[in-house]
Amino acid sequence: MPRPTRREQLLTVANILSRTRKLIHEENCPLAITEQGVTNVYLGISVGSRFLGMGVHISAALSHQAGYFSLRLSLVCYRIVPENSPAFSFVKEITSFDGTFNPMIREMAAQGLLDLFQARKASPHDRLSNGMTLLHYICSKIPRMSERWRSQIQSLILRLLQHFSAEIQESDNNGYTCADHLLDDGRSMNHTGWTLLAAKLLEHGSQLSFQIHYENYTDFFLFWALNEYQTFPDPVICSTEGIEMVLLRSEEGLRKVIERDCVDGFMVSDANLALFILATNKGWENGCRILL
Repeated sequence: MPRPTRREQLLTVANILSRTRKLIHEENCPLAITEQGVTNVYLGISVGSRFLGMGVHISAALSHQAGYFSLRLSLVCYRIVPENSPAFSFVKEITSFDGTFNPMIREMAAQGLLDLFQARKASPHDRLSNGMTLLHYICSKIPRMSERWRSQIQSLILRLLQHFSAEIQESDNNGYTCADHLLDDGRSMNHTGWTLLAAKLLEHGSQLSFQIHYENYTDFFLFWALNEYQTFPDPVICSTEGIEMVLLRSEEGLRKVIERDCVDGFMVSDANLALFILATNKGWENGCRILL
């Protein structure tokens, strides 16, 4: 059974250094003849000036697998714009509309943004001074929108995803990814459309920041009750090993975490209740027994 991917964020949101390590097999797996694995190291630095209205994001990704190294460099220039700039104003208008959101309006909304991009009045790389991109901004508006909008807005974002690249994977200055904004309000999880959209964002490289949801597990747990952890390449930033073992339904892994971190009947690295609730939501009976 695959081990969990481990990602550790070492610096601030604006300057991110992370290391991801994924082993192909469990330690006792008979197929693990050699210690095969994949190691990815990512360094990203964002530097911007509100006075100049410009910023740049420089990143380097180093990957090591089976004795081979690969290096990918990226340089993205972006504008720092106010919330009343053309694209952000347009998004605010369409997400505040309280009428019937029919397919024609959806197409007009998508085309309206594309027209702004083509006329160079806006760019998919534009962001606010708080680090939010257009995609972050749209996702932050969704949880508070009417239920009748869910399928239309979902289709709108899916159509626009092809115009966003690194923005899908980035966090804003408060540490929120696009998926975090989408699930920031537990009310959003009452709608299957938002769950499907969050899953689609994770498929495209977005992640959920465990620290963002640490104090309110509701949205985090509800999402994983409907989705499998193994489906996504690297879905959670800074998760705990206990949480990952429950998400992976790894009985051996969970027992090892408990043996290592349990002091006087309580977990040091995780909240017992949180792990139990997550295992319950996942319908994992054996995990619940282990935690009792």
